[in-house]
Amino acid sequence: MDNFEESDRGLKPIWEDNISNEEPEKKDPLREARLTVVKTLEEFDIGHAEKCVRINSVSSGLAEEDLEVLLQSKTLPSSLMLPKVENVEEVKWVSSYLCTDNVVAFY
Repeated sequence: MDNFEESDRGLKPIWEDNISNEEPEKKDPLREARLTVVKTLEEFDIGHAEKCVRINSVSSGLAEEDLEVLLQSKTLPSSLMLPKVENVEEVKWVSSYLCTDNVVAFY
């Protein structure tokens, strides 16, 4: 239980930061969140349970970078959740993105 600490809602994980305080770097919280998802997919064994990752909505302008980072993972999720779909074009955009030559396999 060394990787957890008490909070008002029970136990919460402690994420270690490998960046030295001597050289502070500006962190991009969105990139950090994306990398945490990739790390979790690769390192957290949930057996045969399905792994689903929610990306940002296409209309937010953040979905493409979500997919770029996610698709670099050694372990891909079995499904994606596409939130706040406003029209069929957004679904087609995600489908088109996943069917490009850059994406080797997504299953």
